[in-house]
Amino acid sequence: MSIFHNKKLSVYLMLGIFMSITTVFAGNYSSSAIGTSSGKFLSLGTSARAAAMGEAYSAIAENADAVRYNPAALIRVKSNSVEVMHADYFANTFFDQVAFARRINSNQSIGLSILQMSYGSTAKTDGSGFQTGTAHPSNLAVTGAYARKIDNLPGFLNESSLGISVSYIQSKIVSSAKTFTASLGLLSPPYGHYKIQVAMVMDNLFGKLKFDQKADSLPMSFKLGGIMRIQPDWILALDCVSPKDNAPYLALGTEKWFETHKDMRMAIRAGYNILTSRDLQSSTGFVAGLGISLRETIIDYAFAPFGDLGTTHKLTLSLKFGENWDNIVKKKNAYPNYNHMEFYQPPAKTFKEPVNALGQSDNTQGTYETYLENAEDYLMQRDYENAFVQYGKASETLDNEDERQIYILERLGLILLKQKKYLRSEKFYYASIKTAKNLDIINETVVSSYLGLAFCQKKTSKTKWAITNYKTALKFTNDANTKLRIEKALDKLTNPQ
Repeated sequence: MSIFHNKKLSVYLMLGIFMSITTVFAGNYSSSAIGTSSGKFLSLGTSARAAAMGEAYSAIAENADAVRYNPAALIRVKSNSVEVMHADYFANTFFDQVAFARRINSNQSIGLSILQMSYGSTAKTDGSGFQTGTAHPSNLAVTGAYARKIDNLPGFLNESSLGISVSYIQSKIVSSAKTFTASLGLLSPPYGHYKIQVAMVMDNLFGKLKFDQKADSLPMSFKLGGIMRIQPDWILALDCVSPKDNAPYLALGTEKWFETHKDMRMAIRAGYNILTSRDLQSSTGFVAGLGISLRETIIDYAFAPFGDLGTTHKLTLSLKFGENWDNIVKKKNAYPNYNHMEFYQPPAKTFKEPVNALGQSDNTQGTYETYLENAEDYLMQRDYENAFVQYGKASETLDNEDERQIYILERLGLILLKQKKYLRSEKFYYASIKTAKNLDIINETVVSSYLGLAFCQKKTSKTKWAITNYKTALKFTNDANTKLRIEKALDKLTNPQ
């Protein structure tokens, strides 16, 4: 048995790969490296929800906040998501973000984030201490992200999502420094009763900011996170973080939702971050916050004490709009209407002319057998256009209720399937099945039509109907190999993990 069919071995394998990459790229894993990276604002959290959970968020992100926390989690976005964050830090320092995410289709999502940190104003002085003007230090990060769900993979990897983000970074004190960087993310599908999910994120993989003659790397970090759903409205989260410029640390968080009104819910959150507690040498690793959800609008607040430096307050506003992707999929799963079947007629090329008894060309109308022979020859040569034409001519020689139409229509569906024209292919497979039902015929050709129809529906996200037609084919077939093939296909659709 492949190791990918053993979930425990698959998890250990992925963890091993992740830790190997961490060993190659990360720094010295100690607090002695503090101050060796530039662009530290990139390490600050950009979500009040995440801040209230101790930044244990790599496996939780589900809206536009995923652009910064884990690009792979963008696959959870159901429609369109906008998030605006404002944080009031000490000493007139403000931290703001606007992020947007959009679901493209069932397997892909995109996102964009604009992040700015401003430090107010400060006096510029020359070497003698005389004031020469005013500086306005600030940082900027513009990030684009993309996520894709990976289907048809075995074991642990099946239905996982992968994400990548690319960022433009600018830091300004008196002069400016600019660079680019990228981050990678992975999010597993949910497992088991508690719907446990694992996330891996590699942030700021390259790039340096150079001021004067000195260039420092960005704050690279590696995260391994997990989420466990104790109840549908109660989650626990854990992140193990290994930064390049500090010692490894843990972040823990929890969130519990309460329904307070028909259209309103409230969340209570708490978390603990070992890095904050260790660096500030106090009990300030503890954080807390609230969330209020009103239909498609969510307001999140976080309160984080910073020891002698005071406290920080973060506020995030999240909006969702547009049609929910789940509703779109439900509409797609509505059984299609094939009452008006349209034949596609590509340009005809040369084909075998019927011949008479003397071997001479006969220009009279060809027979079913002649067109069928031509079609089979073209199909063997993968000349799908001519094969389609010849099967169509063979069909025209038959009455609509001739049982040979079942085979011809199945072949026409197969040709379109091979050309990945799934929606057109469905029409012919369905016409084949409908003809068989009218004639009360069940044979292996009809089974092939059900299989072809199910495959096309799987490719066009009509999962419910694909499962139904696979089960119908399984019921009708007498071939052991076909039964085994159908059972494997059904297992992948009903148990994707």
